[in-house]
Amino acid sequence: MTQLLDRLLQWPARVVAAASVLVVMVLLFVLGPYQHGDLGPDAARMSLVGGLLHVVAGDSEWLYCPVVPVVALFLIYLRRRELAALPVQGRFVPGLAIFFLGLAMYWVGFKADTMYPGFLSVHLVLAGLIILLGGWRWMTALAFPWAFLVFTWPTIPLEDWVAFPLRMMTAELSTDLLHLIGIDVVREGTGLYSAPDLAHGLEAGKLFKLDVEVPCSGIRSLSALMMISALYGYLSLKRWWPRFFLFLSAIPLAVAGNIVRMALLALGSMWFGSDFAVGRVVGNTQEISFYHEMAGYSVFAVALAGMFAFSTLLEGKHWKRLASLGKRDKQVALQAPLAEPRRQVLWRGTLVMALAFACLLVCAVTGQQPPLSPSGVVMQFPLSLGSLQGINQEATAQEINGLTEGVKIERKLYVSNERQMLATIVLSGPARRALHRPDICLPGQGWSIAGKMEVPVRLSDGREINVMMMRLFRDSINESGKLVRLRGLNLFWYQGYGEVHTADYYHHVFLTYFDSVFKNLNHRWALMSFFIPYAEGELSAGDPLAEATAMEALRAMIGQVAPMVLKKPGET
Repeated sequence: MTQLLDRLLQWPARVVAAASVLVVMVLLFVLGPYQHGDLGPDAARMSLVGGLLHVVAGDSEWLYCPVVPVVALFLIYLRRRELAALPVQGRFVPGLAIFFLGLAMYWVGFKADTMYPGFLSVHLVLAGLIILLGGWRWMTALAFPWAFLVFTWPTIPLEDWVAFPLRMMTAELSTDLLHLIGIDVVREGTGLYSAPDLAHGLEAGKLFKLDVEVPCSGIRSLSALMMISALYGYLSLKRWWPRFFLFLSAIPLAVAGNIVRMALLALGSMWFGSDFAVGRVVGNTQEISFYHEMAGYSVFAVALAGMFAFSTLLEGKHWKRLASLGKRDKQVALQAPLAEPRRQVLWRGTLVMALAFACLLVCAVTGQQPPLSPSGVVMQFPLSLGSLQGINQEATAQEINGLTEGVKIERKLYVSNERQMLATIVLSGPARRALHRPDICLPGQGWSIAGKMEVPVRLSDGREINVMMMRLFRDSINESGKLVRLRGLNLFWYQGYGEVHTADYYHHVFLTYFDSVFKNLNHRWALMSFFIPYAEGELSAGDPLAEATAMEALRAMIGQVAPMVLKKPGET
């Protein structure tokens, strides 16, 4: 043991520190079993890196993510001379505190069985190691490569959260652009339609009918463009404030690229037909045309061109800086580093490796998943509601194919002489986040979302709950060959165990993980959804009175039904 210690003490302190960082990172994030992902609770846990590769393999939009750590190492290599001159002067207390916080986040993600606290853990653990073993000057020198690693992680929840506002913005600005170039457009929500032309016998939507779906919103390209802008600014711009503004410019540039994309699709539909420009619908599948694929590249063409132009505006000499990439002042390399505390670095490196191993043991002992709670609902609607008669509605084959194991659906259509209303309960199974957002499911069924907001509903037992209200519309061709629009309202919320309920999807996700970690409660969530169609007719601004009447009818229905299907506290 003494001989081994003597040999280790002969190594440079920075080598010992680098080896310690490598061992801890591999142990926790490459080898350590961490999450099940979408494989189900009975499958073996994947490591955090394994989970990342699993996501990338299933969605080509994130193919660039595994490349980011390689780029970060290249950025460190570019500063090798400067780093060689830095002294190894670790800061024990702040470094160890940040390292412990990273281990805590690692445990939270393990306990909640989700990758995102693990992503944060990577950054905290790495920052803690750099400060603990190297010191503040090393953390400052490595700040950008460390921050750049954030692009390693797929931002799937952020995609869902940001996509809808971007879709609305893209639709509105695309309409303005088409009007500017002389094309009349009718817009409702995220849908764009050619305006009617009575002189030529053209109905609304005859020349083109487009919808700004998630791929056209800009969200799919935004993360990649922000990564490119951050990297390009760091390498080509000298000052931090131009780098910051270039990074922020990726957001409007992504939107601008998608506006051009929508304009190209509209023009292509007018000139060559919708099948050529957009694609054909074969069965229930939308086939994307070659023109549509090529129009998608306009997003990056516009964004990159704007990025280069903006860089030139900020710093005209950025091309010369990029050409001299990697060239540093050789005088920096001649500065001799201070004496390196090898023994200190060695015992600190041993400490963090031991703590990482202890963290894995704690996860193995305390990370058992809590049992699935009883459902908070009764999976049976009443046969009738006053004058409304209930008719059982079976789940479609498409819905069944999209369900995860253990998910159940109860649905009834309530009809009267005046109207129809559809009530649905989707009860989750053992898998986490088994319920989809209606924002995703409804467009897949042909509905477009015109807007949404949270509204209160008074129940017949005196309780008041907040639900999410979505305005919907769906276009079709009637028997006369005219384009008609069916409008509808959807009120929904998420019901957990006991009195836990929320109208917001992301709040229900937060409660899932929070209660799992800190209350040992694994909610079996139910999506409570109530839908009413109204006002079928030609494209128009809609009838506010018809919407208000439908809204009151739906609220009255929920007020009657909810107390019958929601379990009381303590009821199993």
